[in-house]
Amino acid sequence: MQTFQGLAVSDGLTVGPVVRIDRGAAGLHRIVCDPFRERALYEAAIVLAKDELNRLQQHACGQDADILMFQIALLEDESFTNEIGDYIAAGAGSAAAVERAEQIFASRLKNVDDDYIRERSVDVCDACRRVVDILDGRPSRRLHL
Repeated sequence: MQTFQGLAVSDGLTVGPVVRIDRGAAGLHRIVCDPFRERALYEAAIVLAKDELNRLQQHACGQDADILMFQIALLEDESFTNEIGDYIAAGAGSAAAVERAEQIFASRLKNVDDDYIRERSVDVCDACRRVVDILDGRPSRRLHL
């Protein structure tokens, strides 16, 4: 038996396989292009991320499907996309802009009194990580629901 130590992202217990996620040193070797190209890269990554989430949602049930629907809705949210677009227009790379929006939106949810809403901050991070992984050229991991 192996013992894993780390930080819990939500309260409670769960049973299932452990998947170790190594994010590496994201952002250290990114090349930032002009804002128009960065915006195009971001929009293409959003299309791919939403496609992945839609495929996952087709096989999900109950709360899992709801969480995936929330992630899709986040990627379509006007205030979310405007935040990213403004940062790209200011000269940031698309991946850095998504990471910044991730911090802003996850932090907002973490400060809500409702436990269920507060837990959605993890879903904001998951959706944003999916987009950043696409932008950084990381291969998609097969996810089993």
